[in-house]
Amino acid sequence: MGTLKVVGKARKEFTCDIMYIKLSFKAWGNDTAQAIETSMSQCDLFLDLLEKQGIDINLIHMSNADVSQDMYDDKLEISAEREIELRMPFDMNVINRLSEIIKENQLKVDMDISFKLTNMLEVHEQLLKEAVLDSKKKAEMLASAMGQKVVGIETLNAGERYNNYDSEEKAYYDQFSHKLGETHSRSKSNRLQAPLITEYEHVDVEWIIE
Repeated sequence: MGTLKVVGKARKEFTCDIMYIKLSFKAWGNDTAQAIETSMSQCDLFLDLLEKQGIDINLIHMSNADVSQDMYDDKLEISAEREIELRMPFDMNVINRLSEIIKENQLKVDMDISFKLTNMLEVHEQLLKEAVLDSKKKAEMLASAMGQKVVGIETLNAGERYNNYDSEEKAYYDQFSHKLGETHSRSKSNRLQAPLITEYEHVDVEWIIE
């Protein structure tokens, strides 16, 4: 009786189904009050426009509020920022409509969008199972070549990646049941699908052979 240490791997490509949209309203100047007023008023205008579209702004999160000052060429410059975040199912119509609202109202805002999976925990649970099966298949092949067979597991290490996942994304998936009004644009980008993401897992397994 002996053991074989075999690494098992699994990877799969998935289509993201949720998007986190961060909108940052910034203002610069040499007057603190003016910079703060500009960033706040731009943010409030945007929220007002969303509310008129039927969006419940109570579901929108504040993600950052910052006021800072720096010296450039011996001149004081004040910057103020107010950042909000929307979390909702992927929808190209929403992305394009938000872009239109920003353009139509000449808002001074940075928009950053990240894409995720709502079932990340389940995805990695399945990938772990596939990684273990991959390790077992390799171990059985090696054991067979030595005239032996796999009879059990001595140790299994799934690493730390799996412990970092939870299902918190699900809590935001259905928050925004109302969609923004249809985009006025006939952009072909309205037909684009969500980004793809590749997830993977690996396990270190020590198999018992005899």
